[in-house]
Amino acid sequence: MLLAYSLELSHDPAHIHDYEAYHANPYPEVAQHWRDIGVRSAHIFRLGYRLIMLIEIAEVAKINQPWRPDIADRMREWDVLMKTFQTELHEAHYPAEKLGKWTRMQEIYTYG
Repeated sequence: MLLAYSLELSHDPAHIHDYEAYHANPYPEVAQHWRDIGVRSAHIFRLGYRLIMLIEIAEVAKINQPWRPDIADRMREWDVLMKTFQTELHEAHYPAEKLGKWTRMQEIYTYG
């Protein structure tokens, strides 16, 4: 199963640079958590301030599973750090959509 999420980055070029630098060498606990919940692969693409993340998950993925206690502190640290680069969506941007940061997108077309 493939899921797509979108996100708006801060409009500060230094933040975008730092965000990409962190993703070039992410915390290993983040990858471990994704493996634990059934994520097979993840890809993030950027165009200007807009990101899209494609996640391939196992059919039985536990996407809302809480962080394991042994990695929870590092996961929380990563999450707090990433929020400094991200902009939350507001009604002015997408009135009919879920508000927040990573927003799940609706699939409207599949080929193959």
